Amino acid sequence: MANPSVDSILAECAIAIGRGLGSKPASPAAVERWRVKYRQSIGDALSKGLKWSPSRRKAVLLMSIKLGRTARRLAAGKKQITVGAANKASKIISNDPICPPGSGRFCPP
Repeated sequence: MANPSVDSILAECAIAIGRGLGSKPASPAAVERWRVKYRQSIGDALSKGLKWSPSRRKAVLLMSIKLGRTARRLAAGKKQITVGAANKASKIISNDPICPPGSGRFCPP
């Protein structure tokens, strides 16, 4: 089976991030920051020959949910997820032992 496109993987991740965010909205700037960051890391992973296997998909989508939950926690008391909270959540997730940088799990560098 061929890999799905970067856009289709990105769309799945966006839905998972939204699940983690719950009812807390993300600012357009935060959404754009994540889109740019993860488009690059997903594209890099696919260009290196990594496959969007069922186990990899499950791990990435779980980390995406965790990203949303982390951003929501960081934005407690605010009306929405800011770029600062989005960036900080991304950094926390990229240092998660399940998703170490360079692991080949579609995680950001």
